[in-house]
Amino acid sequence: MENKRSSLQFLDGIRGLAALYVMIGHARWLLWEGFTQGYILHPQQYSLLNKSLMYFFSAFRFGHEAVLLFFVLSGFVIHLRYSRNIAQLGPDAKFDLFPYLKRRSRRIIPPLLFALLLTFILDNIGAYYNFSIYHANTFSDNINQNITNDHSVLTLAGNLLFVMKFYVPVFGTNGPLWSLAYEWWFYLLYPIFFLITRRSLVLATGILILFFVLAQFHIFPVLLLNKVFGLMLCWWLGALLADIYNGRIKISFVYLTPLSLLLLPLILGYFNSLSYEISSLLWSLAFIGTFSICFYVQESGYKLRILNSLKWLGDMSYTLYVIHMPIIVILSGWLMYKNNGVLPSHFAYVFMGIIFVLILSYFISLLIEKPFLHKKLSPANGNQ
Repeated sequence: MENKRSSLQFLDGIRGLAALYVMIGHARWLLWEGFTQGYILHPQQYSLLNKSLMYFFSAFRFGHEAVLLFFVLSGFVIHLRYSRNIAQLGPDAKFDLFPYLKRRSRRIIPPLLFALLLTFILDNIGAYYNFSIYHANTFSDNINQNITNDHSVLTLAGNLLFVMKFYVPVFGTNGPLWSLAYEWWFYLLYPIFFLITRRSLVLATGILILFFVLAQFHIFPVLLLNKVFGLMLCWWLGALLADIYNGRIKISFVYLTPLSLLLLPLILGYFNSLSYEISSLLWSLAFIGTFSICFYVQESGYKLRILNSLKWLGDMSYTLYVIHMPIIVILSGWLMYKNNGVLPSHFAYVFMGIIFVLILSYFISLLIEKPFLHKKLSPANGNQ
């Protein structure tokens, strides 16, 4: 068991890199003038270094897709322990419902409460100084359309009830909170599908595939169900990966490794023609291929030392994810305020913003995340 725990430490590194990827993508978007409303208008102002950085940072524009990696990883680590129990006990495997809900609540709610408070404080400071980003009055149409600033009691209540982007906006400027709504409802629905999958894995997966199809046509009378079942199959793929890891599904990881190489070109080539849910499912299958490569490499006797060494980043990844956006937004507002309403054409502030948010997130995670985690919390025991 100890060997299995240490062999899964690389998952912490992947989770940390995914959170870092999302944050860098937002820093690039909000602390640099951008391509269409910046570089394309005056490319002659860009040095060779800044042109190289522009192309480098363009690789971080898939932040929304990186969230799907979180979903797949979440499905894996949540189901891992229960999958092990089913593999050993079959239909007699038990589910600890109330301890499970307590662990999920302790994991997700304290950092969320802090993030909501931080968002409220920073947004009000920025609005007090009349930063244009808080009034949808910047030079960038993209920023004006995507940075919201709703602090109403109804919106706060909706975020606390995890229905943001279903029935209310995300709270203030903290756009990444949208994914927590999906995660929470995946958590709540999982015990039902555990009861089904301990009897029949095929039946549980078949029901989710059916619900996925129905959600494409908005068959469910409740919007929340259409939204959640539109993406829960992505999360369930991670659960199936846990079943493969525990030997409940008899298939070698080597046969799954080509998924990344086969699906990513398809997704990127037909990106605009696919529906959001279909594209998300294909991305998730590609991530299954990525995880399978890691497992296969380990089975071949190699250690993923670089990913293992990034456990510290994984330990703070949730805090980093939920607090970075309002910090970067106020930095962006301040930059435009000091620079006659526009953002810089260089990347110095992007780097400074990334470093500042990382340092701040690390210390905040020690205060508002780590104290609420179970001492045995790790991917290896099926918790996140």
